Amino acid sequence: MKKFLLHFRNRFILYLVSIIFFASIPYFIAYFKAPKVNTYSLSFESSEVIDKSYFTEEDLMNAKNYYIAEREEEIKEKGSSKKVDFSLLNTSKAYKNIKIDYVDDHYEISGSQKDYTSANMAKKLFTYMLNEDSFNNVSKTIVKNDNINVMNIFLISLSISFVVVTIVFILLYLFYKKFYNLDIEYDNQILYRTPFYISYWKNQLYWLHDVKKMTLLAMLFSLEIALKLIHLPSGFSNLGIGFSYLVFSIIGMLFGPTTNLIIGCLSDFIGYAISPSPYGFFLPYTLNAMLAGFIYGICFYKTNVSYTKCLLSRLFVNLFVNVFLGSIWWGILTGLDSSGIKDYALLISLPKNLVYLLPQSILQFITLNALKNPLLSLDLIDLKVKESFRFI
Repeated sequence: MKKFLLHFRNRFILYLVSIIFFASIPYFIAYFKAPKVNTYSLSFESSEVIDKSYFTEEDLMNAKNYYIAEREEEIKEKGSSKKVDFSLLNTSKAYKNIKIDYVDDHYEISGSQKDYTSANMAKKLFTYMLNEDSFNNVSKTIVKNDNINVMNIFLISLSISFVVVTIVFILLYLFYKKFYNLDIEYDNQILYRTPFYISYWKNQLYWLHDVKKMTLLAMLFSLEIALKLIHLPSGFSNLGIGFSYLVFSIIGMLFGPTTNLIIGCLSDFIGYAISPSPYGFFLPYTLNAMLAGFIYGICFYKTNVSYTKCLLSRLFVNLFVNVFLGSIWWGILTGLDSSGIKDYALLISLPKNLVYLLPQSILQFITLNALKNPLLSLDLIDLKVKESFRFI
């Protein structure tokens, strides 16, 4: 078992990513299907018989305009934008999916979850539309009807994926041991198996005494800032796709995690100064940038660079930094409650970061691999580092 674990640790990241990848397939099927069948509903009583025709699209539009005006007034008075953005509501689609049902001596008004950014938005709109004398005992709680529970499906598929991938990796160990072998010579001041060495950290700021290295770092930093300002739409709400992580990875490989941590901090400050956010400066996002830079340094500095390492770096940044921490910061910034943060994480941030995990890691590996020969010719990396590049 000890020998198996010794070999297996070199493929642990690939093993972990394989589990998540195969578990993600049914997750995304459920993710795109769920909003069409899952609903928000609010119960109420009425002194007369009603159906959907009792409400019009104009009623929904009036509710939307009321809360938009309320939000704008709050921003003027308190200087705060921490409120649900009702301007995102498409009233035509939302009204089309509204239903009125009579259940157990009361009525229920319901709408598709895909039409609303949060349960709070649906609750406010429904409550506004029911603000008449003919409606009684309007519920104070919006009910989230999950006919397809995305998270449960993901957990089930994750369990199945774990069992299947584990069996495959054990079979590879038994019948194809070459898959686990690495012939890299580590722990020689140039390549390290782990960063837990004093010498690994000792000279990471050596570039302060080297004009060529300082010039290169300045150029890469400028490129990183430029790419930070370029975002392509991802198709997932307000989230975009950036390419600054590629330069971040190069800096991490050449200068180490300590330098990259500093670069992450400076890039966030300067990026905000050049292109301010409408939400104002938010320090936790700076911590995210610093943490991401540190991760890239740990994964690529003075070690073999492989696609597995690229997957590891993107896996940690995408899931922990972007999804977990990013969702918390977004919730604090926009005033979401714990349920809103959870919905944002599971229904917007997590799908986006999982979808782009493989493309980003592939592009990252291609970029680093393409630069190894030019960097070697400029004496910026050692020959052992160049020879340690490999796919797995």
